[in-house]
Amino acid sequence: MNAVCLGQADAYAELYRRYHRRGLRLAQSICGQWTDSEDAVQDAFLSLWRNPRSYRADRGTVAAWLLGTVRNRAIDVMRRNGRELARQTVAQATCLEDDGPADLADATALTEQVAEVRAALLRLPERQREAICLSYYAGLSHTEIARRVGLPLGTVKGQVRLGVGTLERRLARPSR
Repeated sequence: MNAVCLGQADAYAELYRRYHRRGLRLAQSICGQWTDSEDAVQDAFLSLWRNPRSYRADRGTVAAWLLGTVRNRAIDVMRRNGRELARQTVAQATCLEDDGPADLADATALTEQVAEVRAALLRLPERQREAICLSYYAGLSHTEIARRVGLPLGTVKGQVRLGVGTLERRLARPSR
């Protein structure tokens, strides 16, 4: 690490040779997809290259520090991907079209319902909206959502439950 801090490229190459495969396996266990894992490892090593002095020997080994950086980058990649998928899914979900209503009255009612659902969905807190869209519109399981956004499974289940409950209350129509 001293040589890396002095800017010696061969020392950096040696660290990469020693730890990039372990980093890829770690990132793969978090990200699930090879390209996301590669991105996380690349981000971690780029961070090391840009700021090698962030390593503190008194806090642990180089391996633990570097693999911790890979882990954090993998979680960042998953969160970023989860947010992007949620944004795309919200856009799709709020613009869903039917085969077409039979008449103008049906078309008007459908348009009003879609607008009402869209407005209620967009008023939810971001985590609830994201969890609902990934579950109901993207068709992901709660486990897949948890992995994708980097949250515990119980948190994802709770966000879906809270969001659905809020939507039900906001969209409930009084009986006539």
